[in-house]
Amino acid sequence: MTSSEYSGFFAEFYDILHSNLDDVEIYKELADQYGPNILEIGSGTGRILLPLAREGYEVTGLELNEDMLKICQKKIEEESDETIQNIDLFKGDMRDFELDKKFDLIIAPCNVICHLIDRSDLKRSFSCFKKHLVEDGVLVIDNSLPDVESMVEDNRSEKVLEFTHPENGRKIVNKFTPTYNFVEQIETDSIVIREYDGKTKTREAKVEEKLTFYFPKELRAMLRSAGLEIFKERGSLRKEIPIDENSDEMVFFCRSRK
Repeated sequence: MTSSEYSGFFAEFYDILHSNLDDVEIYKELADQYGPNILEIGSGTGRILLPLAREGYEVTGLELNEDMLKICQKKIEEESDETIQNIDLFKGDMRDFELDKKFDLIIAPCNVICHLIDRSDLKRSFSCFKKHLVEDGVLVIDNSLPDVESMVEDNRSEKVLEFTHPENGRKIVNKFTPTYNFVEQIETDSIVIREYDGKTKTREAKVEEKLTFYFPKELRAMLRSAGLEIFKERGSLRKEIPIDENSDEMVFFCRSRK
């Protein structure tokens, strides 16, 4: 079994799985508004980092997983010299890192903080983010809003999705089974991905990944306890709507509390 859904075959599969996301343009808008010096938490394969760097922003990526870093570095090497000079890439843990520089904008996209199961780790991360903000710098956290009704319905139910590998054209079958512990707010995902050349299985990887899910009141309280002030929040990264029963996301815009 693979150690993480961000290593080995799973790291390669990451871009395939997330190819339909449309958030990059929104992060370009945020960079234009709050940049230009940006830190991305959990920069992964560079899905957001690289487009921002191509636009001329100075982007630092912080990533813990070695295989994701390798994929990102390979992509960076294929970029123009102008783009490459806009990028710094670091291996580090969001709970405790020291980059010896501060940023106008820090982004924590795509539920990255849900990997912090222990609330004390979440507070440590928020405090570390704050330490790396310039005066009046902005932290943007984008998280899914838990849909408890759907989670109950999907609990222990296997989902099967098929993808086509963009390079070799082979079929990839993704089997995903979530299990929810609603008392401890823990999601355990059992995932199997298999690659096929015709009917022949060429690769397989399995993982069991534990995540947590947060609710708005929790995140508001944890941000404040870390010395951060929420100056804006909305229920979608893409639209100015409130966080309520009709929204799918919770996006918090924060500054250091004075």
